[in-house]
Amino acid sequence: MNSQTEVSCFHIDLSLVGPIRGTPYPTLIDSLSKWFEVISIKSDATGAVINSLR
Repeated sequence: MNSQTEVSCFHIDLSLVGPIRGTPYPTLIDSLSKWFEVISIKSDATGAVINSLR
């Protein structure tokens, strides 16, 4: 029996890269579409990472 759902699963990876030349870079990657987003932030503190995602 083979059944499929109408809702697809997704997997998103969030990583903190760096610091590179003193700057941390949060990276967000959608594993299904291979879409990615990279931004620079001033601090790797939790609040700075959360604010960068808003």
